[in-house]
Amino acid sequence: MERDGNAWRLTDAGSAHLTRAFPGRPVTVFLTPNGCALWGLAEEAASVIDHGSVRLLLTSPPYALTTKKRYGNEVGQDYVDWLCSIIERLMPVMESNGSLVINLGDAFIRKSPTVSLYQERAIIALQDRLGLHLCQKLHWHNTSALPVPSRWVGVERVRLKSAVETLWWLSPEDRPYADNRNILQPYSDRMLELIAKGGAARSKRPSGHACREGSFSVDNGGSIAPNLFTIANSGDQSYTRSCRAAGLPPHPARMPIELASRLIKFLSRPEEVVFDPFGGSGSTARAAESLGRKWITTEALREYVEGAKLRFADELLPAAA
Repeated sequence: MERDGNAWRLTDAGSAHLTRAFPGRPVTVFLTPNGCALWGLAEEAASVIDHGSVRLLLTSPPYALTTKKRYGNEVGQDYVDWLCSIIERLMPVMESNGSLVINLGDAFIRKSPTVSLYQERAIIALQDRLGLHLCQKLHWHNTSALPVPSRWVGVERVRLKSAVETLWWLSPEDRPYADNRNILQPYSDRMLELIAKGGAARSKRPSGHACREGSFSVDNGGSIAPNLFTIANSGDQSYTRSCRAAGLPPHPARMPIELASRLIKFLSRPEEVVFDPFGGSGSTARAAESLGRKWITTEALREYVEGAKLRFADELLPAAA
């Protein structure tokens, strides 16, 4: 293993020993009262999940990076075709008014300080080929992001570090279930003062928007969240330590549990099903379990499934312990 910023990851020699699933029916590795972790290929999951049962498909697939990663990735048009083919095979498991959220990050073009348009091409293809609606672009600001790509940011100093990733929110319908009241943010001190004095005075802003007398006088329990989630990805050290203690490689690309939690609360209700076809370290599953949702994950590399299992030491059903 080798150190990479705040995380430990396998060297190329170590990655050769990861156990990849074969095509076919996924295998159940562990169960909890609310969920099921499968070892298998993402595109095979539709064979074992009830059609029309998933409220939220939340996932972070491998990005279209020009450098191959141990968890697998395509590049260019091959990536667009690959992602569309997997989503197409998984669409039958979703509720008609369910949501699909795909977390993607920027990829720089090989040997160039310019950014690939693979994300935009993939989303346009998902709309054109599968008829999916783009509900909104959400963004994740990782306040602990490393200064990458290192050549352009740290060496030549001609670019800013990439610290924002896009969460593409799509759905088969244009009005999927969502409720922003589930992720309200605390009011600012200024807003609390405004509510206490009975709201704003009548005014007209330079932008042309008018404010009527008494606006913002009602306490709704918090302010509406913006489409920017500011959450540090500091490495999830407890997960990393557990993997190392068990002799397992930690997954190198982990979504923060807090980010998964906010999306789950926004786009699903308790007891509904959340599905992550690229389960990775189990962040989506862990968040869903804690929030009282049903969950399913698939992951192609067996060692990563075993690492995710460590997140559920107190919830494993006896047969899977």
